[in-house]
Amino acid sequence: APPIATPASPHTALLIVSTTGDGDVPESALPFLKAIRKAGPTPSKNLTYAMLCLGDTNYNHFCGGGARVDKALQKAGATRVFDYG
Repeated sequence: APPIATPASPHTALLIVSTTGDGDVPESALPFLKAIRKAGPTPSKNLTYAMLCLGDTNYNHFCGGGARVDKALQKAGATRVFDYG
């Protein structure tokens, strides 16, 4: 397991990501998601994060917004310290 950085570390983030519709990232979160994808691995490789995903179980892609952000962060080289849920 990767080491967990101290909460005061500037390289540690706790993300709370909601989902809208059937697995979409909310419109207000799109600039954040685009910035992660555009930044690539260089600024993200030292980032460790945990994520709480919010969604509605009535949809097929429950917590899909969080899954999209998680995938982008993983691709950019960030390290998730806990499974999201």
